[in-house]
Amino acid sequence: MKKLFLITLVMLFSSCASQAPATLKPAPALLALPSIDLPASAAQGSLVLGHVPADSKVELADETSSTVLKVAANGRIVFGIG
Repeated sequence: MKKLFLITLVMLFSSCASQAPATLKPAPALLALPSIDLPASAAQGSLVLGHVPADSKVELADETSSTVLKVAANGRIVFGIG
């Protein structure tokens, strides 16, 4: 019984070793996320320069108010931290 089991394992492994390795294809991009570039932090009094997709709507908001920022044709945004 052990001999039959060993022969089966040898045959199984030898067939796996003789096969050509599978070629991996890169996965297609499922969702292209827009690029948004802003600094990680900004101190009070800073002028913040950023970049968003040109057709974006950008709103700067806090607890009490919000301001819609103008997005330039090239996607550039600029605002100050007061």
